[in-house]
Amino acid sequence: MNVRIAGILICAAVLGALLPQPAAAHRLDEYLQATRISVERNRMDLAIDLTPGVDVAQKVMALIDSNRDGKISDSEGTEYAKSVLSSMSLKLDNRRRLLTLTGSRFPSFLDMSHGEGVIRLQATAAIPATSSGPHELEFVNTHQLDMGVYLINAMVPADKQVRITDQHRDTLQHEFKMDYRVVEAPRGWAVSWLLLGGLGLATMLWRKEALRKARQASPVVFGLLLASMGAALSSSTFEAARAQSTPTAIDDREFWRMVTEMSETGGTFPRQYMSNEDSAQFVIPDLKRVTRPGGVYMGVGLEQNFTYIAAVQPRLAFIVDIRRDNMMEHLLYKALFELSTDRADFLSRLLSRKRPAGLNSNSSARALLDAFQPLAADAALYDDNLRMAIDRLTNVHKLPLTEIDKADMTRILNVFRTTDPNTLRGQGDNTNPTYLQLMTATDLEGRSQSFLASEQNFKVVQDLEQKNLIIPLVGDFAGNKAIVNVGIYLKEHRASVNVFYVSNVERYLFDQGDDAKKFYMNVGALPLDGSSTFIRSVTSDISVRLGIPIPDSTAKWRSFLVPINDSLKAFAAGQLQSYRDLFAAPAPTR
Repeated sequence: MNVRIAGILICAAVLGALLPQPAAAHRLDEYLQATRISVERNRMDLAIDLTPGVDVAQKVMALIDSNRDGKISDSEGTEYAKSVLSSMSLKLDNRRRLLTLTGSRFPSFLDMSHGEGVIRLQATAAIPATSSGPHELEFVNTHQLDMGVYLINAMVPADKQVRITDQHRDTLQHEFKMDYRVVEAPRGWAVSWLLLGGLGLATMLWRKEALRKARQASPVVFGLLLASMGAALSSSTFEAARAQSTPTAIDDREFWRMVTEMSETGGTFPRQYMSNEDSAQFVIPDLKRVTRPGGVYMGVGLEQNFTYIAAVQPRLAFIVDIRRDNMMEHLLYKALFELSTDRADFLSRLLSRKRPAGLNSNSSARALLDAFQPLAADAALYDDNLRMAIDRLTNVHKLPLTEIDKADMTRILNVFRTTDPNTLRGQGDNTNPTYLQLMTATDLEGRSQSFLASEQNFKVVQDLEQKNLIIPLVGDFAGNKAIVNVGIYLKEHRASVNVFYVSNVERYLFDQGDDAKKFYMNVGALPLDGSSTFIRSVTSDISVRLGIPIPDSTAKWRSFLVPINDSLKAFAAGQLQSYRDLFAAPAPTR
């Protein structure tokens, strides 16, 4: 058997046995109910995952186990599944549609009692073939309202003639409305889509067979199949179809929905206006080698994310941080990126200092920052930039910022105005690197890799900001909403996380009860691939205190790359009991 596939299968088996399924990371006293709705012209399909927390598991078991024998018979499972569906209402164009159970799978009572058992139901509603034009879907889930917590999402339609135009949810997410439109099939594409569908099916079947037989099927035959089908498709047709898996841009309403509905209540952590990690760029050469452009990036914190985003060039990025201030600063950054013509213009707006003469697209980050360093802040320029930034967000993007949000942005921009680039530092002691030092830092090979190192790096971030593809969320790594929602969204869009920058957050999670366990449960629910990589950071003082071996360096921090699947495997095997264990099993790189 191929060693790599054997490893994947072993890892999958271990994780499958020891890790909860995607919806498992939630509060103990809640019954999490996640519904995914797929719409086609002549049917609607529902995938429903129900996960009772530990404190309500016995109540849910009693609802299922009618004869109290401690087991779930087929008939008991079917009756409970039907009772769930009877608590749900599905309407199309204001006409109620009957939901029919098509499948169910129940966990053991033992798994449910541990809060790790997921009840999976599938249902469908047959509908008359919908005509071209607009349609409205309404869905309500009232199952166990006293303990239910709800998530509802619409899947990206597999039918290319069905296009979702709008979605609305109530605060509790047990009521959902979706507008969609059925369009005429574009002429000239039928053959291409048919061939593409055959190609996708062949790929799927081959993958399944390869996993089942450990690649004993002939790759030569499959290669000929790919070649024959690929010849019938232009490369542009195939790329256009593939690109639909994740959005190429997100409209303003959907962007704000994601920012607000996917976020959690903010927590407390020391206020921060910039990073203090002077080792961030050390891992970038290796990061570029082990990951691929066009994936999904996740991160925490502030502008250091822009440097990693410029390096890996993702299609979509999520920044998850427990501080609401962090979200506000990212929204402010978004406005400044969009308003700026180039790096020098961006720094002028951020620092409230007039643009120095002589700067151009070839200026280095050092030349840029050195040119701004002696300049005094300009109060009038600050007022103009703040006004334009808030106007950009509220009037152009139509984001309903509150007065508190605007006050937070005012305070943040004022910090950059009143503190020059060579004195502004990240939270901590006064030996932390300054903004100037971080932006002009290099990797271990002496190359500047920050998002301000080149116009090319800057444009990567700017382009994503302009398309609403950097989503800042308020979220607890050990919480039950933000990371879970990101995972659901990415699965719906057939995308996977290939980089997750976690900084040193795991240190705090291991110090807070079972928060580390909850975090790895959340990560285990994310769609991942073989290239998925954690970026971890540790301070030199903590490394000494905990006995974490790091290379000798004058840097205050050290960053490491670790395959996410290796970490999940180590967690499942019980090898991650403390923060120190992260740097011993498996051995990190760099």
